[in-house]
Amino acid sequence: MAWEEDDVITVIDAEDDTNSAVFEVDQILEDPCTATFTGTAPEGATSFNILYGAPNVTAANNFNSEQTQAGNASTDHLQYKALISGVSSIENIEFSSSWAEANGGSFKQNGALRLRIQVPAEVTSVASVSLTAPSAIFSDSETITVKFDNPVEPASGIITAYAMLPMGDAIEVSEGDFEVTIATAEENEYYKTFSPGAISFKPGQTNAIKLNKNGFNKKNPFAGGTGIEGDPYLIATPEHMLKMDANMTRGEITYFKLIDNIDMDGIEWVSLNNVAKDGRFDKYIDFDGNDKTISNLTPDTSKPYPSLFGVMNGTVQNLTIDNATIGGSDKKSGAFAGYIGSSDSSFTPFVSNVKVINSNVGSSSSRITNFCGGFAGQIQKSGTTLKDVSVENTEVYGDSGSNKQAGGLIGEIKSGATLEHCHSTAKVDARAYIGGLIGETEAPSDETIIVSKCYYSGPSVSASYRYAGGVVGHKNGEGTLQITNCYVTGSISADSGWAGGISGNHYKGTTTIENCYVTGSVTASFGAGGIVGQVNAVGLSVIRAMAFNSSIKATATDTGQHYSSGAVIAYGKDYTMIVSYCYRRANLANDFVECPGNSDNTISQMGFLNSPGILPQGAHQYIRCHHGRNTNMSLCELVHSGAIGEDWSSDIWDWSGATPTIK
Repeated sequence: MAWEEDDVITVIDAEDDTNSAVFEVDQILEDPCTATFTGTAPEGATSFNILYGAPNVTAANNFNSEQTQAGNASTDHLQYKALISGVSSIENIEFSSSWAEANGGSFKQNGALRLRIQVPAEVTSVASVSLTAPSAIFSDSETITVKFDNPVEPASGIITAYAMLPMGDAIEVSEGDFEVTIATAEENEYYKTFSPGAISFKPGQTNAIKLNKNGFNKKNPFAGGTGIEGDPYLIATPEHMLKMDANMTRGEITYFKLIDNIDMDGIEWVSLNNVAKDGRFDKYIDFDGNDKTISNLTPDTSKPYPSLFGVMNGTVQNLTIDNATIGGSDKKSGAFAGYIGSSDSSFTPFVSNVKVINSNVGSSSSRITNFCGGFAGQIQKSGTTLKDVSVENTEVYGDSGSNKQAGGLIGEIKSGATLEHCHSTAKVDARAYIGGLIGETEAPSDETIIVSKCYYSGPSVSASYRYAGGVVGHKNGEGTLQITNCYVTGSISADSGWAGGISGNHYKGTTTIENCYVTGSVTASFGAGGIVGQVNAVGLSVIRAMAFNSSIKATATDTGQHYSSGAVIAYGKDYTMIVSYCYRRANLANDFVECPGNSDNTISQMGFLNSPGILPQGAHQYIRCHHGRNTNMSLCELVHSGAIGEDWSSDIWDWSGATPTIK
C-alpha cells in the first residue's frame, strides 16, 4: 500500500473544521510507503487534525460495507487513510502513532482485507464476494461485500477481492464462525463457513484470508425447495421472483410455488422465457400460485413479450395478477403471457384458476401495436387449455393504426385450444379484429377451438374500424370454432361496420354457435348483428341463439344501400348456413335501427326458423338478414321453459336471476 502521485494530505484546523488546507506529494522516497508533502497550513490554526489518503477523502467516507472493484485482484478502489488529531505542529510528520503521541495527539488509520478464494469448479463468473463475521465488526455491520463492475472470470479458478477496512484500532475477534459468499453472474450463491479462531484485522496493512474450494455449498436462491416435482422452489419475495429465470433449465420443467403474496412495485421485471435458444422457447414451467397474488407488475416493454411469463410453456394454476401495467409495446403482450405455448414446445400448456384484475394492457395514448389481450397476446400451441381463467376491471388498448388483434382475454388463437369457464369484464379498444374474449381465431383445418361456458360482461368492445364481437371478433382459418353455452352482456361496436353480439365475422372454416344469448347493445355503421355480424363463408351454424339485445343499431345516415343489419344474423351474402331455434325479444323493433337506404330490412317475422334448416335469403342484393322468432317471453323464461328443447342444461345454467348465468 504505497503512496501515489495524486495522494494528498488534508490539514484541518482543530478548532474550526471549515478552515483547512491540502498538501500535495512533493516526493515519494525509495521506500514507496514514505513520501514528503508540501503546502501551507490553515491560516491562524495552532493545532491540527490531519487526514491523508486519496483525493477528496473525508473522515465521513472512510468506510463503506459495500464496495466496488474493477476486476479480479484490482486494488484501484482502495483508499489508505489515517487521521492524526490534536497535534500542535505539522513539521517533520512521520505518520506514526508514536509521533502523534509525542506531539500531544492521537493517530488512527485503516487497513485492507484481501480475500483470495479458490472457487467451486462450476463457478465461471463472479459478480461479488462477501465476508460475514460473527459480530458487527465492520463499522456496525457484520458483512463486508466487494462487487465487481462487471462479473469477472476467476483466474485459474481463483478470485481475489480487496476491501477497505474501517479506520480505527485493530479489529479483534476472539472466536466464532465466519462465512464467505460468492455470488455468480447467474445470481446463484455459494457459501463456505470457517472458524479461524482468534483473529485480528490490523490497521496500516493488508490482512489476508485464503480459502480453497473444499466445503463450498450452493445457497438455495429461494425460500426452500429444489425445483423438482414434489419439491418446488418456494417463492416469498420479489427477490425470489427475480431469480426464477436463472434457475430454470432449458429442456426441463422447473417447479415453483408461491408461499406469500408478492408486491413487485418498483421492481424491474423482465418476462420469463422471452429469448429463444436454437429457435426454441424451451424453458418449461410448473407454477402453483397457491391462491396468492402478484401485484404491481410492470414488465420491461423493450424486451420481447412483456408480461409475467413471456412465452408460457407448461402449467400455471391458482394465481391472481393484480394491478399489472403493460406499457405500449410492439411485442405480443398480456398481463399473464405474450404467448401461451409455442408450436415446437414439448409440453401442452394448461392454465387453471388464474385471474387478472385491476390491470392495464396498453393505454389510450400508448397502445400495444401487436397482438394483445388482457390475459395473453396469443395462443400458439395445439391442445392448450384455459379453465376458470378471468380478466376483471381491466383495460386493453390495441393498435389504432392497423388491424392487429386484441381481446379481453386473448388477442389471437392460432391453433386448436379449449377455453372453459372463462370470462372477461375488460374494456377492449382497438382498430379491428377485436373481441370481448378473443380477437381472432385461426386454427388450421384439422384443429378445433372450443369456447364453452364462458361470458363477456365488460363495459365495451370498441373497434374504430371493423370486426368486433362479444366472444370473438373475427373467425379466420379453415379449422372449427365451437362456441357453446356462452353469453354477452357488454356493448359491442365497430365504427366502420361488422359487429356481432357473439361473433363479428365468420370468414373461413366452420363455426357453431349454440345455446348462447346476448343482452348488450350492438352498434356498427352497417352490418350490426345481435348474434353474428357478417357471414362471409359457408359453414356457420347458429342453434338456440337468443338475441335479447338492448339495441341493435346501424349508424350510417346516408340513403345509399349498405350491408344489412339483423337481430340474429346481420348479413349472409350468398352463403348457406344453418339457423334454428333462434329468438329475439318481441319489442326489439323499438331499439332496432337500420341504414335509411335499406328499407326492405324490416324487423318482423321474416326469416325465422323453428327447426333446423337453411336460412332463406332476402330478395335484395344487400338484404340477407335473419331476425329470429318473435317471443314475448323473457330470456330466462324462454330457456328455462323447455320451449326450445332441453339442451340448456340445468347442470350448466343457473336460472335463479333475471337472466341465465353460467354455474
